[in-house]
Amino acid sequence: MMKIAVALGTFDGLHTAHREVLTLPNGFKKVAVTFDMPPKMLLKGKCELILTLQERQEYLKFLGLYKGKIDGIDGKQTKSAVKNLQAKYFTRKSDVDGLYGKNTDILLVNAYRVKKYTSNFDLTEFKCGCHTKYCTGYPAYLSINLLRNIQTMRNNYGGIKVTCGLRCKKYNSSLRGSVSNSYHLYGRA
Repeated sequence: MMKIAVALGTFDGLHTAHREVLTLPNGFKKVAVTFDMPPKMLLKGKCELILTLQERQEYLKFLGLYKGKIDGIDGKQTKSAVKNLQAKYFTRKSDVDGLYGKNTDILLVNAYRVKKYTSNFDLTEFKCGCHTKYCTGYPAYLSINLLRNIQTMRNNYGGIKVTCGLRCKKYNSSLRGSVSNSYHLYGRA
């Protein structure tokens, strides 16, 4: 009897679960069922997708980490740039693996947004206060509106300091007085 392994979802990158299905031993029929619209989009009306390879290269180039052509090929230069990005911002050694998944996507998008939409903020100012005890430090995508607004505030009023722009769920729930739907969880605080 043939065993079947199925990966379901919108194909927006090779995630851990996809890799697990693809690396199953012979004897498994491997099937991927993809949707043209993410299920989360249908249920919640919006969601973020992992960047395409060309977008990754463009973002990495904008950040000064990638020197190659924007060709959509996941070659040595692209992989090296991804690993350098991880090494720059992730502090747990286990997160610096050179693999591109959701955590690295969030990191890359956030680094790009901070550089593009602010002039004197650093991504690390927004890092989760758990200090990587529970997460990579960047558990959600930062809102472009938030970044524009705080830059305007810093320009107009001076010394605005971000102490914890992002929070993971576990850290948020450990804080006295925090609410379960805090904007910190969604990159909007």
